[in-house]
Amino acid sequence: MADIYLFTVLRWAMTLQFNTKHYAHLIAWFDRIAARLAVIAALNAEGLK
Repeated sequence: MADIYLFTVLRWAMTLQFNTKHYAHLIAWFDRIAARLAVIAALNAEGLK
């Protein structure tokens, strides 16, 4: 459950242009999750991508 919430919070952070340069490991994790077909489908279904 924490992974789902972290994904959402990181989306907010990047949308609001927070400085994430010190969190490269989290951004790499985010990129891996965002590339999953199920995540892409869910974001498209909600009109978020």
